[in-house]
Amino acid sequence: MTATRALYQAIRDPLQPDVFRALGLLVLQLALGMGLVIVLFAVWKSVTLLLLFLGFVIAAVGACWLFQHPVLNLCTLILGFALIAGFEEGTQPTEVIYGLYYLAFLGHWFLTRIFLYREPIFETRESRVLAVFLVLATASVGLTLLFGGDLRFYIGEWLSLSFFALYFPVREVVSRHRYGLHAVMAAVLILALWVFTRNVLNYQEILLDAAYAWQVTRGRAVTNTSILMVPLFVSLVFLLHAPKLRSARLAGSVFAVFFAGMIISQSRGYWVAFAGACIVLLLVMPGRQRVRLFGIGAASVAGIVVLGYLVLGDVFILVATGLLDRVLSIGSAATTDISLINRFRETAVVMEKVWENPVLGYGMGVPFSFWDLTFLPPFHHVTTFLHNGYVALWYKFGIWGLGMVLYFWGSAIWHAIKGYRAEGALFLRLTNLGVAGILISLVISAITSNPFYINDPMFMFGIATGAAAGARELLNAAKRDSPTYPAPALP
Repeated sequence: MTATRALYQAIRDPLQPDVFRALGLLVLQLALGMGLVIVLFAVWKSVTLLLLFLGFVIAAVGACWLFQHPVLNLCTLILGFALIAGFEEGTQPTEVIYGLYYLAFLGHWFLTRIFLYREPIFETRESRVLAVFLVLATASVGLTLLFGGDLRFYIGEWLSLSFFALYFPVREVVSRHRYGLHAVMAAVLILALWVFTRNVLNYQEILLDAAYAWQVTRGRAVTNTSILMVPLFVSLVFLLHAPKLRSARLAGSVFAVFFAGMIISQSRGYWVAFAGACIVLLLVMPGRQRVRLFGIGAASVAGIVVLGYLVLGDVFILVATGLLDRVLSIGSAATTDISLINRFRETAVVMEKVWENPVLGYGMGVPFSFWDLTFLPPFHHVTTFLHNGYVALWYKFGIWGLGMVLYFWGSAIWHAIKGYRAEGALFLRLTNLGVAGILISLVISAITSNPFYINDPMFMFGIATGAAAGARELLNAAKRDSPTYPAPALP
């Protein structure tokens, strides 16, 4: 059918399939012709434009190939998070590139699963609650405009909160691909090792540049500590349950690395969160593992002391003094630490606004103000970020948003513990226990360190909950004698 005849037939009867096909080919031919014209114009005007166009074409071809391999695509997304893991002022080009890739990843996944494959991706109650929350949180832009919020802050907060949605693609990869869980865990481990290496180098630079003793004692590398907590808990539970010496050595090495990373962060909130989560795990695990946990704790502290002295020499005495002072200050922090007291004041101010509108909330990107005591002299600080994660949810989304998130969070912890206690492959059960530790630690740290509007804890939250849910699906499938690929036991 010629182009002229196709156009004639389309005018007469545009609903015929042959006509649609012919018109589609005609549109593609016109698009190709226009593309060639643009390329010729770019070559004539500027070689730079040509290079940009060729780069775009190569990126588009690579993306089409990548999106056809779900496991590789997800692992690339996880590893690519290193591009935005730092905290630099302004919007970096790498952040824009990764943000576009991330949105394309989510958009492609949900559109294909809902409209193309028509798969039941919201079959569990917690997944439905999460999906409804994400939809309503997005629609809360109306509240943002109503209460005078800034759309720029709304977009930034929405992007961080959207990492919740990674729960769905991670769960699918883990439950449907033979080595999906291994691939996800390997990608997270590599990302965490990158964060650890960068933090160690930064900490080394702090020590080398220190001119006074107090600069050594207060030196810390706190960036992306939440990423380090993920392999820390997973390696800990694998170490506690390792049936063979080789497995214990591997898990112990990983645990030692990230335990050291948590120590040099000097983040008391994460220290308390780690200790609190370990106490809960003590109640969940059998007696043998409880004894092991105490032994590992003592050995870890002794190992860090010995290794620290060998590496730092006499400087280690100053570092250890700072760490000890930091630990001893935990008990009196609520009354003596000006930063923590300031966060309590911040929370009290926001709670007054919450009581004025406890049901609907104010939406994302709506600022509040309080007297900030961390500056001399104190000043009237206007901000949209609140350190208490629970009050922040209540302030922004009302009781409905707080309730939905807490329900999903609590369900994820409960099901992770049940997954650990279920029968099945040890690898899958321990993955659930490790995720339980991660989520419990976030329950504690969220009191003073809001995870919902910081990229790295939300990114880890979505991945961890999705991995645990996928592992439970494999355990349930094994019970039903379903033809799946359960992960092998530990070597």
